[in-house]
Amino acid sequence: MADYITRQNEVHPSSNFKGMRFSFDTVDPVGFLQKQLEKQKADLIVLDVWSDVYLGDPNNFSKVRENLKKYSELAEKYETCVCIIHHLVKTAYTSDPHKSQLNGSQAIEAKLRTLLDLRPCEGGDDLSALSAVKGNYISKKTKKERLLIRFEEETLSFSFVKKIEKTEGHDKKKRNPKSGNLALVTKALELNATNKYTQDKMVEILKEEFPHAAPSKGKLNQWLQMAKKGLSASEIVSILSGQSA
Repeated sequence: MADYITRQNEVHPSSNFKGMRFSFDTVDPVGFLQKQLEKQKADLIVLDVWSDVYLGDPNNFSKVRENLKKYSELAEKYETCVCIIHHLVKTAYTSDPHKSQLNGSQAIEAKLRTLLDLRPCEGGDDLSALSAVKGNYISKKTKKERLLIRFEEETLSFSFVKKIEKTEGHDKKKRNPKSGNLALVTKALELNATNKYTQDKMVEILKEEFPHAAPSKGKLNQWLQMAKKGLSASEIVSILSGQSA
C-alpha cells in the first residue's frame, strides 16, 4: 500500500493523502467504520471490493439489501459518501453498459444512488471506458456518453482522453444481442422470488425497465417453470439462445 501511495504522490500533492486511513479487517467492517467515524469524520469511504466484506449470498435480495442499508445509515449519520467497488457479470462485456449488469442480486443496483461502469476498451491495454449508468442527478445526455480514459501504470492514476459514443470502442464482432437477456431473466426471477407480484404485474414491471425486450406472460411463465427445475438465470438464457439459434 505504501508503494502505491508513493507512486501516486509523483503526480498528486502529498496534501491529497492527508487523513487517509486503511483497514484490511473484514470481520466487522461496519463496526470498524463506525468507531473510526466517531473519532474523525471522513469525506469518502471506499469498499474495495464489496464482495470481500459481504460474506453472505450475493444473490439473496433481502440479505443484500439489509447489508447495504447499514452503509447507507452510516453515510447519513456521519454525512459521508460510501463508494462500493463491485464486479460485473461476465456477459456484460459483450453489450453496452447497463445498470442491471452487476454480479449478484438486483438489490445492489436498487440501493445505489449512483452507479458508474468502468470496463476495458479497444485501442490499447491501458484504455478504459467510464459510463454513468445510474444517477438521479445525472443528465440523460451524460448517461449516453462514455469517457475514454488511460491508465498510467507508473503512477496508478487515470488521465482523460476523450468522450466517445455509446457503442464506440467495442468489438462489434464480439457483441451478442442475446446477452442482454441475462439481466432481463435475472430481474424476472428476483421479482418472482419476492412472492409479492402476480405474473401480470411482473410483466408490467419488466416492460418499464426493459421496454424493448420485456417478455409476454407466456414467455415469463416458461422462464419461471425452468427456474422451478433448478435452472439459474444464465442457464435459462443459454437454453433460450440455443432454441433461437
